[in-house]
Amino acid sequence: MNSSGGAGEREVLERLESRLKKIEDRLLELEKLLLSGDRKSAPSDALAAEALAIALRLLKLSGSTADLASAARRLANAHLLAGRVRDDISRAIIEVVAQKGPINLSALTVELKRYRGRASRRIVAAKVNKLAEEGLLKVEKRGRDKVVDLPPKT
Repeated sequence: MNSSGGAGEREVLERLESRLKKIEDRLLELEKLLLSGDRKSAPSDALAAEALAIALRLLKLSGSTADLASAARRLANAHLLAGRVRDDISRAIIEVVAQKGPINLSALTVELKRYRGRASRRIVAAKVNKLAEEGLLKVEKRGRDKVVDLPPKT
């Protein structure tokens, strides 16, 4: 590839990054508006805010268009799975696994601490086992590690 081709690609990527930043800013504004306590939110507002939160997570993920499409599919699948659980930590586990991909229990616990502010490895392990029994997560033994991922779509 010649240097002018690289410069052209860089310019396209910079424009794309700028547009994504503008979209992210607008989504943040809209999410704040929808979640503000100024009025009683209709159920559709809550659904819209949830969709915006998923979109923001996608924007924060970096990578190619194919990576973003894959991430979108994973987050959509996670959203369906998370809707089947009642407790917040189980929902958070599913969301983190969707965002990070296959992840071992220790790394999952660290990510949950970032995501929620707190997490216990023992509780995370117990919740992961329960979610796996319910078919909401897939757990594989790789050497000494347990690796957690979303189940294949059926």
